[in-house]
Amino acid sequence: MTTHAPASTGMDSRLDLGFADSGDGGPSLRRELFAALIEVVSGSGEWSEQTAARIHGEGVAWAARGEPVSALRVAVQETTEHIMVSSGYTTAGTEGARGEFDRRLADAGRRVTRELNRGFFAHTGREAPASAPVPPRPEPVYAPPAYAVMALRVPGRPIRDVEEVARGHGGPETAVLASARGLYVLTPAARHEESVDLAGRIHRDLGATARLAVHWKPYNEVTAGQLLVDDICAVVDALGFGPGVYQLDDVLVEYAAAQTPDIAQRLVGMVQPVLDDRVLRETLSAVISAEGDTDLACELLTLRRTYFDRRLRRVEELTGRRVEGPRDLQVLRTAVAVAAIMRH
Repeated sequence: MTTHAPASTGMDSRLDLGFADSGDGGPSLRRELFAALIEVVSGSGEWSEQTAARIHGEGVAWAARGEPVSALRVAVQETTEHIMVSSGYTTAGTEGARGEFDRRLADAGRRVTRELNRGFFAHTGREAPASAPVPPRPEPVYAPPAYAVMALRVPGRPIRDVEEVARGHGGPETAVLASARGLYVLTPAARHEESVDLAGRIHRDLGATARLAVHWKPYNEVTAGQLLVDDICAVVDALGFGPGVYQLDDVLVEYAAAQTPDIAQRLVGMVQPVLDDRVLRETLSAVISAEGDTDLACELLTLRRTYFDRRLRRVEELTGRRVEGPRDLQVLRTAVAVAAIMRH
C-alpha cells in the first residue's frame, strides 16, 4: 500500500487514505497537504522544490474554482489535527517527543499555509497578506479513538462501491484502503460490539458473495489490526468458508497455533507435501469443506470414487493422518490454516 510518511514519524500514515477523490478538489488538496506536512516534519524542517510547487499549484487551483482563501487555512488546520491524532506521540510516556512533534508540525503548517496563500493570490492577482499563520491550535482534549478494522474480499465489486457502502454506514471519517491482498475499511468505533454490528451492515449491503473479517483496535494499533484481519481472511479462504462476517473467535484455534512457532512449524511440515501438489491440495480442501464427509467431498470434486479414494490414500500417507478421523481431520484443518497464515 502506498504511504506518504516515512517510518520515522512513528505514525500509521495509511490512515490518510480515507480522503477519497470525489471530484470537488477537496480530498486531492488534503492528500497533498498531508504529504507536504509529513515531509517537513520528518526532515529537518525543509521540503523539496517539487512539493512546494505542488502546494503552490493547489492554491492556484483553489482560487480558480472560486473557493475562499479561509477554507485553505481550515484545511491545513484540520489536516494537522488529523496527523496529531493519528500519530503515536499521544500515548503515555512520550510527552517529550510529543512536544517536539507538536512544534515541528505547527511550523510545517505555517510553511504550507504561506505557499498555499502565494498560489491563491497569484491566481487572483491580489497581493497576499504579509503573513497568514495557522491559527493557534488548542491542546486537544479527547479520548484516544479506536477503530473497527476490516478486511474485505468482494470479488467483482469496484472500490468506489465499497467506499460508498462503508462510508454510508461508518460516516465521513471512514477510510477505505487497497492492497494487493484486497480492501480494508477503518472506521471509528467505540466498542468491539459496535465494530461487529457495523461489519454486519456493510456485509449485508455488499451482497451475498462478500467475505469480511473484523477486529477492534485502538488507533495506535491499527496496523496490527490489519495484519490480524488479514490472517483471519487467510484462514477463511484456506478452509473454504462461505461468504459472511468473521471474527478472531471463529478461527481462534488456528490463529493460536500459528502464534506458537514450534507448533506452527510442526503443522506446516506435516501438510506441506500435500499443499505442494495441486491435486492433493484440492482433495484435502474438499474434505475439509465437507467437514470430513468423504462422499460429499467426492461430489464436490466431481470425481469417480476410485480416483478420489486413490488421492485420499496419498494424502493420508504423506500426512500420517486419517482424514475420516475427527481428531486427525481437526489437526489437518489447523495445519492447512496455519500454512495459509505463514504463507501470506
